[in-house]
Amino acid sequence: MLGAYGVFSPGFKVGGKVQVNTDDWLLTRTGLGVTYSNAGYSAKVDYNYIAANERAGVIKDQQEIGLELGVPLMDYWRVTGSTYWDITNSSWLQVGAGLTYDDGYVVIGATATRTGPTHTSPDDTRFTGSFRLKTPAGLDPGVMGATTR
Repeated sequence: MLGAYGVFSPGFKVGGKVQVNTDDWLLTRTGLGVTYSNAGYSAKVDYNYIAANERAGVIKDQQEIGLELGVPLMDYWRVTGSTYWDITNSSWLQVGAGLTYDDGYVVIGATATRTGPTHTSPDDTRFTGSFRLKTPAGLDPGVMGATTR
């Protein structure tokens, strides 16, 4: 896998990745993403292509596009939302929302995600919680857990 990204101005990042099967030199996976963030607001658009590979459980070529948004609420709070669309099957792939508290020292977050009918784990609802401590030295210990319904 080869990937690269570039930052063209403060808050604006573009990246891409390519994976090639070295046995037959065919493209197996590729992705392209654009992210913009400013003053606590953020937006991200992703495109991914995954070639059919029965050994990996991918029966036919897949293409998807996703959108993620983040909006600051009051001090230290942020709400996020995301949705991914399965281009190949004209169906939604995944949708999610979350709430995060980050005061620069402690980060506490919770998200809920629901997968669509063409996801690798269809019609799955997942709740995820996270807790992290931030230190001046850059140490960032934390824990994350998920439960499905």
